[in-house]
Amino acid sequence: MLALSTSASAHGERPEFTGPPGHGDELRAGFGQAFDARVVYEVMRYRTELRLTPQQETLARDAEDAWAIFRNRHIQTRTKMQADLTAERAKEVMDFESLLRGVDATRIEVQKAYEQSRDRWLAFYRSLSPDQKATLSKLVRSRLAQIDAMRERAINRVPAGEARP
Repeated sequence: MLALSTSASAHGERPEFTGPPGHGDELRAGFGQAFDARVVYEVMRYRTELRLTPQQETLARDAEDAWAIFRNRHIQTRTKMQADLTAERAKEVMDFESLLRGVDATRIEVQKAYEQSRDRWLAFYRSLSPDQKATLSKLVRSRLAQIDAMRERAINRVPAGEARP
């Protein structure tokens, strides 16, 4: 279905940054969203190395906030969709038309939040100097290689109790 996670307050507080995406949810949501999530997390990790100006810091915070709202909106809509499905399953005759209309409405809502997040990240990215972009590329490339290596090790891990081939 969809996927995201974080918390954002309706009381004007900054949404909490909760770290990298988990459990492959963003991968199921689509490459663009998975890439977005990873870049957000990596920029958070490398702020010192990027030596952001005060204006860039503000743009980065705006982008993080928009990303957190996007992730939170996804959790809320996913939870609602799961509750709707549970309610339908309890009925004698399930209303699949209603379920599908709900899925469509959710996709539209989450897509709008994603586009707002993406636009804020692009504004931040455009504010970076060529040297900052090169530094960010180098750092993210290195980190993604580490993540790929960890994923490869996890895939090749033999479950406990099984013999290696």
